[in-house]
Amino acid sequence: MKDMVIFALAAALLLQPGPSVRPPGAVLRDACSREAGERARLPGGAPVRILYAFSGETGTCYKVAAEGREGYLAAEDIDGLEAYRQGLRTASDRELPQMIRAEVTRLRAVSEGRPAETGVLSLLETSRPREALKLMETSLLPAARAAGRKDPYLLALAGLAAFQSDQPRRAAEFWAESLAIRPDPAVQRLYLKVQGELKSDTSRERLSTSRFDLRYDPGTLNAAAASQLLDGLNDESERLNLALGCGFQEKITAIVQDRSAYLASTGAEDWSGGQFDGRIRVVVEGGRVTPAARQALAHELVHACLARNGRFDRWFHEGMAQRWSGEQPAGPVLRQAYGRAQPPDWRKSPDEARLFYAWSWLAVERLYSVHGDSGVRQMLRNPALLPAPRVN
Repeated sequence: MKDMVIFALAAALLLQPGPSVRPPGAVLRDACSREAGERARLPGGAPVRILYAFSGETGTCYKVAAEGREGYLAAEDIDGLEAYRQGLRTASDRELPQMIRAEVTRLRAVSEGRPAETGVLSLLETSRPREALKLMETSLLPAARAAGRKDPYLLALAGLAAFQSDQPRRAAEFWAESLAIRPDPAVQRLYLKVQGELKSDTSRERLSTSRFDLRYDPGTLNAAAASQLLDGLNDESERLNLALGCGFQEKITAIVQDRSAYLASTGAEDWSGGQFDGRIRVVVEGGRVTPAARQALAHELVHACLARNGRFDRWFHEGMAQRWSGEQPAGPVLRQAYGRAQPPDWRKSPDEARLFYAWSWLAVERLYSVHGDSGVRQMLRNPALLPAPRVN
């Protein structure tokens, strides 16, 4: 019965209608302009996959994939945009790192008065999941079994520790056992996520150093390129540790995938090229370690570094990740972001998400200009010192 319920929920999500071409049809163009060249004529009702939004001379339009081609459609040529935008507004509920942070917050509220469990959560919040899992498996779970208790809370917590330790199958077992005792929507969403990963992730080969476990698909990356990527991870972690004082205490798992496998196993947006969910995930195209791939590694390593030091707001995470990976938003979007007194709502639309990243970059640059390297490093050691963000 439980599997039937989970399948029904997954099917309901998949059956939501997506954006489509507005009848009677529209021209798929080379650029966001009515004068741009034609790539195809799309019939009304043809489904489209939105890649990202783009502000052109005719207003907002969208780069889309439709009928085997990619190109641009104006907003008025697309049906179902409101549902799509609503999906973006609630994307944080489906984005795996956000789901994990939300679950840690929820479990912390439940753990009040339970110091042992609070200790496990503190380990998870500072990116020490292997230590957390060891504590769960050698102490808390055996003690519960000895007392004749099957605690769905402990099992949910063990699932988080296993997942972030890159043991997704073990995580699925813990979460399935927890759900069998007491249904819980948050645990169920995580269970669905890990089941999707187990089906889609073909990264089985491993390389290791004292700092990293690199997991990759040999069909995506050969052994020499994987070794080069691992060297890059070590170099970047040394650089960031010197600059930011990361203090990495546990090995970090890095998972390298091609774009289709990455999207299938994470459920990330099409424009995403990396993710940190306790593990680093990056996309590598064409089997080569390009500068873009190395930059993506550095970006996600900054997220891992900040996670070791405590909880920071998203604007700080994204601004720091861009600064220390060498990314800089384009001039027009920076000028637009500079006029905002508050951070844009990154969940609202692709345009607002792009503005949010630019705003975050500006806010972090201002932080460094006011407080300097030493001042920001103090904030990294004590998140409570971080002031309210400003860009001007």
